[in-house]
Amino acid sequence: MADEGAGVRDELAKLGSELGDARKHLMQTADDLGAAEEKLADKTKELEDALRLAKRREDVAKNIKDNFANNGIDADVDVKTGDVILDFGNDYFATNSHTLRQGMEDTLRKAIPVYARSLFGTEESASEISSVEIIGFASPTYAGKPVDPTSLSSDDRIAVNYNLDLSYRRARSIFEYVFDIENMEFDHQNTMLPLIEVTGRSFFSEEIKPGDTGNLSLDEFCGQYNCKKAQRVIIKFGLLERGES
Repeated sequence: MADEGAGVRDELAKLGSELGDARKHLMQTADDLGAAEEKLADKTKELEDALRLAKRREDVAKNIKDNFANNGIDADVDVKTGDVILDFGNDYFATNSHTLRQGMEDTLRKAIPVYARSLFGTEESASEISSVEIIGFASPTYAGKPVDPTSLSSDDRIAVNYNLDLSYRRARSIFEYVFDIENMEFDHQNTMLPLIEVTGRSFFSEEIKPGDTGNLSLDEFCGQYNCKKAQRVIIKFGLLERGES
């Protein structure tokens, strides 16, 4: 009988230990589930915030596009990002120059006030704009030849660096013209000024196949990659995240 009692006690002890282990496992599982649910909630919020930001950006982009159309301004407006490429026609910068031509000045005087009004015309919209960036681009050529944007050779780096400096000077020329009140004055000019960023991006390297820079003549290369159009200026806005100030 004593042996049977000892066996029962041992079995009960074993079951008690297993039950304790099961409880610990269950508690750990509950903790893991809680952490997973919290992580999922964070990801869901991030996605919702990203979707709201994208929707706000599209609303501003549509406002810009509509206002340009209503004022007869030719521009390529990305309806998703709001990026604007102004159409300067044949009046773009001369080769190797960052001096604004008369036609460019006329376009800026017409377009920039409408752009500013599109961003800052309402209190709600104005409170959301975090930056306005003027980005200059040069053509993917140098000294009469196409440039391989992926090359690290000294000659190609000289070309890329030159075009980087040129594209910045071109963007800087636009900035200086737009915010010189002897050239133009417009509503929200002083609101936009402290938000301006001026950058140069040389050229769109992702659009160029490196092999084409060595296999094609300049005319063939520019016919394929539209060197004229590559010399663009993009104006883009940034938006504050909710809760930022």
